[in-house]
Amino acid sequence: RQNTAAVRLSTTQFMSAELAEFNRTWMEKELSEIFVQDKIEGYDSLTDVQKRQWYGLSSSYLQIHQGLFYQWRAGSLEQGVWNGRHRQLVQLMQTDNFKNVWSQWGGGAGDEFRDYVEKTVIPEGEGSAE
Repeated sequence: RQNTAAVRLSTTQFMSAELAEFNRTWMEKELSEIFVQDKIEGYDSLTDVQKRQWYGLSSSYLQIHQGLFYQWRAGSLEQGVWNGRHRQLVQLMQTDNFKNVWSQWGGGAGDEFRDYVEKTVIPEGEGSAE
């Protein structure tokens, strides 16, 4: 039990560190402006360069989620923690940006993570949008 608790704590600390580093990216003015423009004017209003920057940011976020998914499947991430990551991923996969990134990046995802996103996350989000 102590080993399981230590592994779970380590995984949670890893997740927090990864997400904190990722969130620091939002402090960059240019990326914040892209986020706002995407929200107000839509994904198609972004320039090709902005779309590429948005792709890089979003694919990094998906990579973090993929790593956490496999840690959750291995039992090293507590269910309650994963539930929060799952809900956030459901919301993100409803946006045009993440749908576009997934269409490009998702083919390179691990088989189990790809199945999880395509068979659980995306349909769940579509159901909640109605």
